[in-house]
Amino acid sequence: MKRITALFLTALLLLSLIACGAKGAWQEQYDLGMRYLNDGNYEEAVIAFTAAIEIDEKRPEGYEGRGRAYVLSGETAENLEAAKSDFEKALELDPTYVDAWLDLADIYIRQGDFDEAMRILEEALEATGQDQAILDKIKEMREGRFNDSDGRPRKTCHYENGELIQYWLYEYDEKGNNVKTACYNGDDTLRSTEISEYNDAGQETRMVATEADGYVRTEVYTYDSTGCRIRVDGRSEPDNDSWYVLITYDDTAMTETQTEYRADGTFEHRFVVEKDQDGVRRRASNYLMDENGNEYLDYYVEYIWNADGTYGGFNLYQVAERND
Repeated sequence: MKRITALFLTALLLLSLIACGAKGAWQEQYDLGMRYLNDGNYEEAVIAFTAAIEIDEKRPEGYEGRGRAYVLSGETAENLEAAKSDFEKALELDPTYVDAWLDLADIYIRQGDFDEAMRILEEALEATGQDQAILDKIKEMREGRFNDSDGRPRKTCHYENGELIQYWLYEYDEKGNNVKTACYNGDDTLRSTEISEYNDAGQETRMVATEADGYVRTEVYTYDSTGCRIRVDGRSEPDNDSWYVLITYDDTAMTETQTEYRADGTFEHRFVVEKDQDGVRRRASNYLMDENGNEYLDYYVEYIWNADGTYGGFNLYQVAERND
């Protein structure tokens, strides 16, 4: 009898050691995945999180981490669907997992299905007991700001007295470059589109804006060796107009001056942008020239930023008197 008891206790001890070993191995792979994720090594992160899942498929954190790695490794349709599957699995294992709810809503925002993103978040409210992070995201979206988890706008809406006046839809490539922006009226009729091209360094090199009436504006951008934009060459159709803009910066790079000329070198206007120490636009002033060749302040704008750092619009102030 004592021998049987000893064997039984030994078996329990071995099972306990195996369980502890599996838990330690899972934690090791999960932590490795998080390090890769934070370092931007997304493919390696997917491998590490997959290893954690294979060790313990009942832990939702592994699926949530791998889903995030899929999204960050490149915004392809395949990656978004793989991430969606992982976030859904994480929620199946833990319906109160707040980050997984936000991640799942983020997938639908990136796919442009904003109604489904809102439905997911409303479902999450009930599942998580009115979690504050989810409440904040719903509030943001109801105010017309549909930003992805990287802070990039996917849709923004402009309301007046509660009525939708205009909205903008944004598309990005796999590298996160904004390749298309479309502006619509509140009744869903198209106002304009902007299509952008980028070089390997992620710098916008060309933009074509098309208005609903057929007016087309094309701009080509030039950069210096430090990556600062220093010139814009523009052309419009069907009026065959052309112009160029020279851009200079002060020593602190907090003030940017854009001076526009017609194709023949005639001064058109000067636009001065002032930024804070974090590089955020705070004010911009537009200067024209009178008949005597003197510049005067035409108007200035003050930019508005929300508490979460997202753009909130601007206030424009027209200057009545000229400095003639």
